[in-house]
Amino acid sequence: MALSQGKVMKQVSLSMMNQAMDQAQVQADFINEMLGQASVKQIQHAAQPHLGGNIDINV
Repeated sequence: MALSQGKVMKQVSLSMMNQAMDQAQVQADFINEMLGQASVKQIQHAAQPHLGGNIDINV
């Protein structure tokens, strides 16, 4: 009886781990797709939004 319960608990644990890994893979694929579509300028602006917005000109 205890051996059977142990096997069931192991199967549940592995199933939950597989679901978590699948979800992480889906999220990683989404991030890679988003980064592939974004331009370098957009990524740089997102990382440092305060740069490049103003030009100071002295005459």
